Amino acid sequence: ALEIHRLHEQDMEKIKSSGATGATIQVFTVFCRFPLATIPELQKEIQNSNQNTLNRAVKSLINLGVLKQIGESQRNRKFSYYNYLEILTRDTALAVG
Repeated sequence: ALEIHRLHEQDMEKIKSSGATGATIQVFTVFCRFPLATIPELQKEIQNSNQNTLNRAVKSLINLGVLKQIGESQRNRKFSYYNYLEILTRDTALAVG
């Protein structure tokens, strides 16, 4: 849990220091709760958001190295907060194994 908390704090600092928009910070906050998401899923979580704003926010997070797109598809794209997922899957594997 501490490692996840540190990751969220480090990434938030990186995002804020880049001069990110409020929408980018909101999108990051959603990915902290749901580390896999599509643009339509983000729209459901963020009130009064539009697709273009969310696409720009996700692109900013990809450029900062926080998110990655899963697969090559241009339709129904899914994005991941991959460092967070890595911690979750590693800790799950240790708990199960």
